[in-house]
Amino acid sequence: MALQRVVALLVVPCPIAIILSVPLALSQPEGQEVCERLVAQADVLIENNLPRQIEKLGVTWERLSAIN
Repeated sequence: MALQRVVALLVVPCPIAIILSVPLALSQPEGQEVCERLVAQADVLIENNLPRQIEKLGVTWERLSAIN
């Protein structure tokens, strides 16, 4: 199972930002669900995949922007 790394920056009401880094198996439905929950709360999403690889897994700008 290939793991995809998703890094989300969550801004909280304090002077210190919390950086949350979670490896997710985006090829699995559970990984997709966790990704959606993180994106709903995140201000920044950084992924490190080859071009179009993340889109093949169904994680597109349109989908994520609709969630957030």
